[in-house]
Amino acid sequence: MTNPISTVWQANPFMVIFGGVILGILLLYALFMAVDGLALEEQEGIATVVSKEVIEEGQTYVTQVIGGRTQTLPQITPEAYMLILDISGNPTSTFVEKNIYHNLNQQDQVTISYQQRRLTGQLQVLTLTPY
Repeated sequence: MTNPISTVWQANPFMVIFGGVILGILLLYALFMAVDGLALEEQEGIATVVSKEVIEEGQTYVTQVIGGRTQTLPQITPEAYMLILDISGNPTSTFVEKNIYHNLNQQDQVTISYQQRRLTGQLQVLTLTPY
């Protein structure tokens, strides 16, 4: 009985090495994301609204195979309200409800709770309340 791994190795060693490299890269990426984002400390602070953006409602399309036939289906994306914030010189953005969006103006201050990633330094807003 032959070993399937040695048979693949003999047939095409490049693919075995290439597959191992890709697998190694994926594992390193997963490790990086885990170290960067797991069990982050929640912080609180005051942020300033730098700008506001409305992302309009739209329609995209998704292709699916249904009953052996390819079909293109419409997918509606709802309107979204985004605030660009400055937290002690660090820019970040977050989506908010429509009423909060309309009650805030540029240069208004808000109280936020957020997490800062260990390696990349990116900020993730968890909660936002008007100041």
